Amino acid sequence: MKTIAPAPAELLFADYAPATLEPKNTIGAKWERLLAALVPDIGILAGRDIVAVEQASLDLIRTEDLIPGSLPKGWEIGPGNHLFERIHGKDPYAGVNALADCGLGRPEYVLRPVA
Repeated sequence: MKTIAPAPAELLFADYAPATLEPKNTIGAKWERLLAALVPDIGILAGRDIVAVEQASLDLIRTEDLIPGSLPKGWEIGPGNHLFERIHGKDPYAGVNALADCGLGRPEYVLRPVA
């Protein structure tokens, strides 16, 4: 079993969260699919815990904020709880949960706006 050391205190994780459609495992994806904004820009998140940053990024993307007509032709909203789950059919929190299970951080966070 591999042991992963915690991140140094001076390391800062950041996530630009424009909530765009980024198809996973798609070879030759068209640019319009990669750049299509699904919801209004939710900003940049930063913190010392990558799990908390990713959790917050996903939590800020809400299905009800979906921009009308933003899905590429042929894409549909299906069943599920999170917008990405409804589009891709996969739980977007699976990665966050796996990171937390490995001890790489915790999903709890507090949002603090920076002026």
